[in-house]
Amino acid sequence: MSSADGVVMGRVLASLALVASLSAASARAQTTSRAARRVSLFFATATLGLGDCGHGLCRGDARTGPSFGLGGGFFVRPVPYFAAGVELRQNWMSADDVHADRAGEGARYFLADIALRGIVPLGVVEPWAGIAFGYGYFGYSWQKDKKDEDVTVDGTNFEIGLGVDVRVADRISVGGTFRFALPAWSDRCRHKIEVDRIDTTCTDVDLLDPADRAELPDQLWYLGVTGRFDID
Repeated sequence: MSSADGVVMGRVLASLALVASLSAASARAQTTSRAARRVSLFFATATLGLGDCGHGLCRGDARTGPSFGLGGGFFVRPVPYFAAGVELRQNWMSADDVHADRAGEGARYFLADIALRGIVPLGVVEPWAGIAFGYGYFGYSWQKDKKDEDVTVDGTNFEIGLGVDVRVADRISVGGTFRFALPAWSDRCRHKIEVDRIDTTCTDVDLLDPADRAELPDQLWYLGVTGRFDID
């Protein structure tokens, strides 16, 4: 083999080596990309934070304030950009009633929703926005003349939410969320609780006097920290 042939052969081998190297790098990149795009089919959530109600007796006679709340959910995520599931949340609120003859005031609400999320999979960080629809319950209780009294309303609930999840381990993410709910109440009940009996009177919200309807809270909000646990 002449020296010229040796040079040509060397160049060919170098070219083949470069092509093989680029092919291997491309395969590794595709594998990494597929792994990055892979998401778990299921995930569970848990949240802890503060919540309160708005308008009606919350800003009127009851004068409620933000207090402890917790919640959880379970979702199916068939594609990286969308998830659907169910969520439950319970929140308690402090109260400082304007009526001097009332003591031990307190408020709470409970939501049980079917939830939909749109997710932006950016890798480690995943912002999301969602809507939810389901059942809502609100109650306000106090003690008067050594007797417990309670006013409750329930109905449907529509909620919007925003949040972000940051992956801190292979299957664990932490982040934050803000929720804002607009309930549509259907029934209001008054309970007077005595030692030997409970007297309950319920009324369709549409039949209440305008002043009584104005006492019903029409907003519920919640701000909390969240944990997400991916499940295959």
